[in-house]
Amino acid sequence: MIETCLYLLIFIFLSFFLEWIYRKSVARVQKRYGPLHVGPSGILQPFFDFLKLMIKEDVTDGGLIVE
Repeated sequence: MIETCLYLLIFIFLSFFLEWIYRKSVARVQKRYGPLHVGPSGILQPFFDFLKLMIKEDVTDGGLIVE
């Protein structure tokens, strides 16, 4: 159980790190600075993007049927 949780945490942190590297490389190709808003060198930006996605409220039309 502990080993599974450890693997899950490593996977989550690795995915955040790889997303940060991806954003930095795309920003360099496009000659812009990239996400430097949260934490040192923007390293926390993917985590806060994920947090924002989880907190975001779903807005639907009153007559819309959502499955």
